[in-house]
Amino acid sequence: MFRRLTTLLAAIATAAYLGGAAQADTPKDTLMVAQDLRDIITFDPSFTYDQSGNEIVTNLYDNLVLVDPDDIDNIRPWLAQSWVVGEDGATITFQLREGVIFHSGNPLTSEDVAYSLRRTVFLDGLQRAFLDRLGWTKENFGEAVEVVDPLTIRFRIFTGVSPSFALINLGTVVTAVVDRKLVMQHEKDGDMGSAWLKSNDAGSGPFRLESYRPTEGIVLKAVADHPLAAPKLNRVIIRHVPEPSSQRLLLESGDVDIARNLPRDQLNALDQSGRAVAQSNRKMEMVHMSLNSSLPVLGHSKVQEALRYLIDYQGMEQSFLKGDMAVAQTFWPFGNPTIPNIYTLDVEKAKGLLKEAGYPDGFKVKLDVYNTAPWMQIGQSIKATMAKAGVDVELVTSERKAVATKFRSRDFEMVIHVWTADYMHPDAFSSFYWSPEVTEEANLKSQVAWRTYWRIPAISMFAEIARAETDGKKRDKMYTAIQYAVQQESPIIFLFNRSHQNGVSTKVRNFMPGPTFGVLNYSSVYKE
Repeated sequence: MFRRLTTLLAAIATAAYLGGAAQADTPKDTLMVAQDLRDIITFDPSFTYDQSGNEIVTNLYDNLVLVDPDDIDNIRPWLAQSWVVGEDGATITFQLREGVIFHSGNPLTSEDVAYSLRRTVFLDGLQRAFLDRLGWTKENFGEAVEVVDPLTIRFRIFTGVSPSFALINLGTVVTAVVDRKLVMQHEKDGDMGSAWLKSNDAGSGPFRLESYRPTEGIVLKAVADHPLAAPKLNRVIIRHVPEPSSQRLLLESGDVDIARNLPRDQLNALDQSGRAVAQSNRKMEMVHMSLNSSLPVLGHSKVQEALRYLIDYQGMEQSFLKGDMAVAQTFWPFGNPTIPNIYTLDVEKAKGLLKEAGYPDGFKVKLDVYNTAPWMQIGQSIKATMAKAGVDVELVTSERKAVATKFRSRDFEMVIHVWTADYMHPDAFSSFYWSPEVTEEANLKSQVAWRTYWRIPAISMFAEIARAETDGKKRDKMYTAIQYAVQQESPIIFLFNRSHQNGVSTKVRNFMPGPTFGVLNYSSVYKE
């Protein structure tokens, strides 16, 4: 695998520099991308929960249905060409497309769909939250998923959610279908092939995984005859380039077509080159600081309130985050129903709250942040402003993957992290406000509230009622109330809404990262 990737990269580089051109051009049928890939943990659809990994998975695999990110009521057929909702609203029967073939050559059947969902439930995959909303468990899975025939499968909903809401959840990566026969060949110690899927492909999507080397990059090979989304390119080569300045130089020299991780200063410089432009895309991505409330000091409501007043939100927005992030102190700043920002930097107010909490001289605390821009600058700003009230912040910088792992395992004191919605609905952020239990046995790793030890059975029940409410006005009022509770009473401090910034060659067309989590379809991209 490594030799193949190295050979491909070398071939591209050689072709680019033939003739001694001062500025190279990448081949027209190949998209070259420079990207920091250090956040990738796995390509297993049941477990992928990082931005880069999820983008790859959406190109390797096909979902049962797709949700229009701009209109969640628009559920598009994909592997399922049609479906019928039962009279009681508790069952959905899907008819699969005939003739869909996995990359291995195996035919895709309803047995593969059932197996894929079984993996997520029985392995406690990070995508399990979508199936929790349907009431699926290990105990009732046999009743939840019924294989009717090779191209027909029936799902049962055990919760009170509407069929349309169930379809929205099924339009996420949770229904990415894996090749059952191929995966079972690589099963070890009952892992249902999870170890093998970390770096291999068992999908039917518009691209196949030709090569992957974590320290080098990824090569995706087009499936030219894909029945639903035949790619316009032959290959996508994603080079692992951690440094933003190196990404920009590669883009300006013509050695890559897209640079994925450019901070504002690099984007501003890029606009002057003439070969590429800064492209900004709307993103439903929330930057937040979570507190481990199992620690007495961080579990104190007055301390949580004080910390909210020790952050210079506006100062960061107007300086090094300008154009990239906007202050957002709620999980839903995307329109109705939303609530206003109410916190500003107020050191004296914070000191008073700390005194009331019994910490007049402040305290020491560790803050985990990503070791790249602008995350380190955000951490440094928070460290400086909190010091004014005696809160001594020790910054702990690590690669994004390491920070995410610590966060999921609850091995942190404070952490700055990002969360991106999977669909355009306040419930897509229920990770922040659904956590009826915080025990290790509950194992709600996909829930931010669980990670912070915020046990909220009443709010969780209220969220389930809101999820099932069909009256739009009533539902909006419920989500407004939930937003106020999270904003003012939780161990979660919302900081910013982040847009998606990329440097893109002027020759590239249809490169359109979606607003929701991991949505990036390379099949529609082409070059002029």
